[in-house]
Amino acid sequence: MNPLDWTHIWDDYEMMMYVGKDDTGQEKIFMQVSRIIRTDQATEQEILYDREIGFLNPDIIRGVDRDAWEEKQLRWFLETHPDLVEREKTFLKEWEKSR
Repeated sequence: MNPLDWTHIWDDYEMMMYVGKDDTGQEKIFMQVSRIIRTDQATEQEILYDREIGFLNPDIIRGVDRDAWEEKQLRWFLETHPDLVEREKTFLKEWEKSR
């Protein structure tokens, strides 16, 4: 699995979708959003938030290859939520206003 397939970069931000565990240990789909900070010496990323955005598809059977399973889950989620990037950008704007 190539994590760059699940990463979207715009302006000074990066969003990355992944499969992770919630507080109860249940696997779900998460979104991590970072701010990219560029200086003359380096480029850094500051994680702004990491939030749960959805459930896994129980019809996608987990095999021995976790990466292939995770890729199928993320692809399914992205295909069934075509407005995901725009929704996350809207969430980020509201999140930044509330800080």
